[in-house]
Amino acid sequence: MKTERTKILAFIIALILPTLFLWITVFSGASAFNLLPFEIHEAINPGGASENTFIIVFDVIVAILLIIPSYLIVRNILRK
Repeated sequence: MKTERTKILAFIIALILPTLFLWITVFSGASAFNLLPFEIHEAINPGGASENTFIIVFDVIVAILLIIPSYLIVRNILRK
């Protein structure tokens, strides 16, 4: 039971980092975090069509990938 609670708590805490990342990159408009997806989009599609959509999708994928290491780090801290 304690292990189950630890996993749930770790997941909830781990969601904070991706949420903050999305808030900074997607919801607050232009930021330095969006330079990398902008350059990737320009390399793939030099015309610049649907640039905002690409940047938002890129940021969401990065946020999803941040959940895994965040969860593992928080879970290991809570186990100690």
